[in-house]
Amino acid sequence: MADGKDIFISYHRATMAETLRQIAAELSSRGISSWYDTESPKPGQFTETIEKEIKRCKVFLFIWDDGANNSTWCRDEVLSALEHKKHIFLFRVGPLKTENAELNFRLRSFQRFGGDNLPDQELIQQLAETIADTLYGSRPTWKLVYEQEQQLKELEFHLKREQVSAISSAQAKEQRIAELETMLQQAYFQTQTIKSRLGWRTTAIQELKSLQEKAQALERDLTQEQEWIQGLESDAKEEWNKEKERHIKQKLELMEEVNQGNGVVAFFVILSIVLSASACVTSFLYAKGMLSAMGPAVAFFIVCLILVGLIAWCVIEAYHEQKKAKIVRHRSL
Repeated sequence: MADGKDIFISYHRATMAETLRQIAAELSSRGISSWYDTESPKPGQFTETIEKEIKRCKVFLFIWDDGANNSTWCRDEVLSALEHKKHIFLFRVGPLKTENAELNFRLRSFQRFGGDNLPDQELIQQLAETIADTLYGSRPTWKLVYEQEQQLKELEFHLKREQVSAISSAQAKEQRIAELETMLQQAYFQTQTIKSRLGWRTTAIQELKSLQEKAQALERDLTQEQEWIQGLESDAKEEWNKEKERHIKQKLELMEEVNQGNGVVAFFVILSIVLSASACVTSFLYAKGMLSAMGPAVAFFIVCLILVGLIAWCVIEAYHEQKKAKIVRHRSL
């Protein structure tokens, strides 16, 4: 049959669920496995599972409150533990409204904890320590392993000596060997249990060290990422300053070109005005007959003035188109 839990806990679910949770947590922190039912059974039904767990457990804990005192189910669990001769611990929680004479009589010789007051955390820890001492002893784990190994060697020595010794009674010899084999099996089981607990602690320490190394590696990566981000910010700021200087330089160049173009346009405008005024004066004098001898020359002069005016107008329009193109190109940048 496979090994069961270290302890079976009998309790009244409706009133002691929170107390059970605290006790189970304290036992688990000391490496003690516990079993307790989580579903309400049918009245008068004692399941095979509970009977089997009581039989397989090492110790039995009865949380004795007023609800458990009147529970037929809890009474059957206690009677089953007594039938299988289990080591029983009693944990009283609060006052009992009615005395249960049968339970008081049957459990009179077992160790009790608690009383009429509600239990505190210190009392629950004391209960867990007592159960742990009962299961594994109160000495250091490494010393238990050493003593169990020495006991194992001693038992093996006695077993070999008993096997080769001449015993007057064959029946006594067989009985002694059987007892030593039982003791040997028990010592071996306890040694394996302690070694398993030591292995679990070693694994936990190794996992903790691994997590610490991972945390340090993540911290180094975070530092590198922060330095990289700071470098990017510095490069972006420097690039932005260069781009700003370039735009300012382009604007100054464009303003200089515009000023130069405005001078050229002003020159051609003044020239056109002067030529137009000259053409008007010449036409007026010709109309009065004062320049009749110079008719062809005047006509040629007027045509030249018109051509000069057209050329000036074309130059001004070309300059304006070039200025618009530069403005559009600057805005696109």
